[in-house]
Amino acid sequence: MFRPALICIKRGRGTPFHKIQMATFLYKCPVTGHNVQGLIEGEVKQGADVHEAVVCLACRQTHLVNPSTGAVLGARDRPPRGR
Repeated sequence: MFRPALICIKRGRGTPFHKIQMATFLYKCPVTGHNVQGLIEGEVKQGADVHEAVVCLACRQTHLVNPSTGAVLGARDRPPRGR
């Protein structure tokens, strides 16, 4: 699910502060089964077969997520393990 872009202020090397667009998306954590909000720099490209590395806020592991579909690479259709 695509959400409006957020603005993040970031400082680059030797450059003044500049604005960077941040896009939000939702995906399901394959470990806990919770819906998690992810952030990526730039825009979510609809229909693109691109996976982004995201640190999950639910389980603190890294997942490869397709931001346009919310699909997690390597996730199986199985019940999540309890925490």
